[in-house]
Amino acid sequence: MSLLNTIDSELPATGKNLMRRYANESITREEFETEIAYWALEHLEDYRHKSIPTPPEDVILYAKKKLDDKRYKVSENFWYQSHIVAWKVQESQIMATNMANLHWLEFIKKRLKTDGEKQRIDGYLAHFEKDFVLGKDFLKKIAFMGRSY
Repeated sequence: MSLLNTIDSELPATGKNLMRRYANESITREEFETEIAYWALEHLEDYRHKSIPTPPEDVILYAKKKLDDKRYKVSENFWYQSHIVAWKVQESQIMATNMANLHWLEFIKKRLKTDGEKQRIDGYLAHFEKDFVLGKDFLKKIAFMGRSY
């Protein structure tokens, strides 16, 4: 089974049509990407920014401690508590989704033709930028806490 057949079976009709046209070389790569951008424009809600979950109270308290207190007075098991692990997993998934959506929106914006269409994308991008700017201070405080999951 070819890659086209594998991908083709998982796509909606619009995607199947675009893939077939591109595979048959009836559209160029630039045309393909532009048509994908307009298709994505119809589904912008799918790429909306998702809120990063609030850390558990004990993690917030940990972040407020002085560095010396953190190193010596918190058990390593602290990071393996089920509610903290669950929060870190959820946070990582949402941050990865947000980053992918941010890059996807930037990608499709470059392929749109009118300022009005680009401004629609800008409205979505503003939510991501706000999150990354406002969240940096807190993220810096907790970025190196504990182990990675």
